[in-house]
Amino acid sequence: METELKEMNFAHDAFQFQWDEIIMPALRHFYKVHGHTDVSYRFVVPDSDDAWPRLSWNWPLGGTVLRVRIGNGFSRQVEESKEELKKMKLCYEMTMPERDWNEKILPALMELAKCTTIVLWGSRSWYHAHIRGPKKHGIFVSVES
Repeated sequence: METELKEMNFAHDAFQFQWDEIIMPALRHFYKVHGHTDVSYRFVVPDSDDAWPRLSWNWPLGGTVLRVRIGNGFSRQVEESKEELKKMKLCYEMTMPERDWNEKILPALMELAKCTTIVLWGSRSWYHAHIRGPKKHGIFVSVES
C-alpha cells in the first residue's frame, strides 16, 4: 500500500505539502517579480498565468502570509524555512507597522533630530512628534498593528 501511495505522490502531511508545493514557490515568485514580500492580504495568485507555479493558481497567498505574520499559520514550516524567509525579508517576527516604524520612520526622525528638537509623546499606537526648528509644525505617526 505504501508503494502505491508513493507512486501517486500522496501527501501524508497536507500542511507540509501546501508549504513546499504551493506557498513557498508562490512566495518566491512574488519576491522575484516585486522585489519584496509585503504581500497584501487580498492578493490571490492569478489563475491561468504560466508565470506562476501551476499549483498556486487561485491560492490566497496574501491571506496565508497574513496568518504567518500573526504567528499562527504554518509555524513549523516557517521555523524550518527561517533562513530563506529572512533572505526574502518576509516580515513575520513583528507586525509590518512595527517594522516600518523601526526601519523607516524612527531612522528618519533620528536624522531629523540631528538638526532639530523632536518631542515625542503618546500611547503605544500613536505618537505625536512636535518638531522645534526653523519652522514649527507637528506630525502624527501611526504605528497601529
